[in-house]
Amino acid sequence: MLTLTLTQHAQSQSDCYSVEITLAGNCDRATGDAHFEFKVNVKDREKIRWYLEDFLEYPQDPAPKIAANIEQQMIDIGIEMCDFAR
Repeated sequence: MLTLTLTQHAQSQSDCYSVEITLAGNCDRATGDAHFEFKVNVKDREKIRWYLEDFLEYPQDPAPKIAANIEQQMIDIGIEMCDFAR
């Protein structure tokens, strides 16, 4: 069985991130680091906050449709983060 571990480390500069990546299985272990700059704008942060907090409490229409758009936006942000880390 393989285990993938991602550990974020604090950076002194805002919008700068460091992630340690470890893949371990049986007797083998591989590690690596990714350092990147990334920023989510205020509008997108508010949408994600709404999705994680308000939508869970009030999932009535039209919230599911709005939530679906935000889910796709979170996927896009995740892909963008991975592109920065390359």
